[in-house]
Amino acid sequence: GRVGAERRAGEIVQLPALHSAQHQNAVSPRSTTIAWARGLHEATPSWAELWAQARNDRYWRRFVAASRTVPLITLLTDFGTSGYFVGAVKGVILSQTPEARIIDLTHEIPAHDIRAAAFTLLAAYQSFPKGTVHLAVVDPGVGSTRRGIVVAANHQFFVGPDNGIFSYIFERESKFSVHELSNETFFRKPVSSTFHGRDVFAPVAAALSDGIKPAKLGPKIIDPVKLEP
Repeated sequence: GRVGAERRAGEIVQLPALHSAQHQNAVSPRSTTIAWARGLHEATPSWAELWAQARNDRYWRRFVAASRTVPLITLLTDFGTSGYFVGAVKGVILSQTPEARIIDLTHEIPAHDIRAAAFTLLAAYQSFPKGTVHLAVVDPGVGSTRRGIVVAANHQFFVGPDNGIFSYIFERESKFSVHELSNETFFRKPVSSTFHGRDVFAPVAAALSDGIKPAKLGPKIIDPVKLEP
């Protein structure tokens, strides 16, 4: 390589070449970083390798099954599908529980036909898994003094007006509990006097799907309304 020279105090001092053997053998910080990164990349398994390993793990199926568990809420109403009512109810639920899956049982119950709604719910509820929340709104008494209730039965929840709509659930299930919906903390504000499906029952259904216990929603009652035979 080139050899520089400088005269200093009458002597010739040989300066080391810029690319001397000593310099060539030195390890720069950049080369050290590159080597470390390459080693890390080689030592770290890829996502494909991790997934392949997980598939061979005896617990992977349980993990996948658990990760797929999402809140399930059914809707049964006499709202029909031409207006905004069903969409508004779903919007409240999803605003509170975005991961919820909402199943439409039907929105074509004849207007104010509580008995038809009760029968439809009876015919469908056992098809759903544990933890399902059933929101049923056929409510000719909305705006009156009728109560809102949540029923716990068959490891499921039923939310709606206390007007007999859950009568056949009471007949079918030997064990059930009923709580009045009186804790307004769980209601949407302001509460409309004519749309409890959106402002009371929808947010309560979402709260139940999030793990809220019925006892937090209001006191237990022993006299729910039942349809006459």
